[in-house]
Amino acid sequence: MEAFKLANRWTLEHTKAFLALKKGLVLEPVLKAPRWDGSSFIITADGCKEGFAAVVAQRFEVVHPNGTTTYKTHPVGFALKRTLTSEQNYKPFLLEFAALKFGLDKFLDLIWGFPVEIEMDCQALQDVIANDKLNTVHSRWRDKVLAHHIMDVRHIPGKLNMVADGLSRMWEGQDRVMGDRSEWTVSEDWEAVTGLINDVFGVTIAKGMMGSEAVTDCKTLAEHFAEEPVFREVIDALRVLESPKDNKAKQRAKHKAACYMVEGN
Repeated sequence: MEAFKLANRWTLEHTKAFLALKKGLVLEPVLKAPRWDGSSFIITADGCKEGFAAVVAQRFEVVHPNGTTTYKTHPVGFALKRTLTSEQNYKPFLLEFAALKFGLDKFLDLIWGFPVEIEMDCQALQDVIANDKLNTVHSRWRDKVLAHHIMDVRHIPGKLNMVADGLSRMWEGQDRVMGDRSEWTVSEDWEAVTGLINDVFGVTIAKGMMGSEAVTDCKTLAEHFAEEPVFREVIDALRVLESPKDNKAKQRAKHKAACYMVEGN
């Protein structure tokens, strides 16, 4: 089909049909317009190594021919992106966590200030959201989730999460292409999204200065941060943690070095 050309076959009627199809995919009955009358928004998210997907839906009243009334959940919007190369290395529960953050961020303008119900197929993620002892990055994710007016968090088996699960896996076995949104990461906060980059804490050390990566070269790091009292104290604390000091000294050092680490030496 790659060699098949449409130049002499594609007419104005084909263009009209194509545009009508695009329009139909974003209108009823495929999508319904959101209601901001206090009704809950339902966010269903799913993450896998290849992609993140989220669906936002609401319950709508349906009147049947016999006069009875029921409520049916209907989608209001869909969102998906392919994972960044680094995101593919996330553990399974972090993939689900990132997918949830992606969905809430994507539909922020739609759901902010209104009741939100969360559906996910990862039981461990419920425990993560309730955990107040996360690292700095994941604590920020958790705080952004809890900033919403969350009414309920439900676990649904993967086989029942067909829409979000199917969307998240649409890139399996396919090459990366322009427009699959794999060029940006969901872990960025609003500063990075708006183009502001905080590199105050960026460190560049000449190649070869650090020696073996198996052991932290605290001496070189201490020299590098000689004029930075805050970081010098952190390096000293890291040095204590790697030494045979008593537990009491290590507890004090652990407090000082909390949320800091040496990565790749």
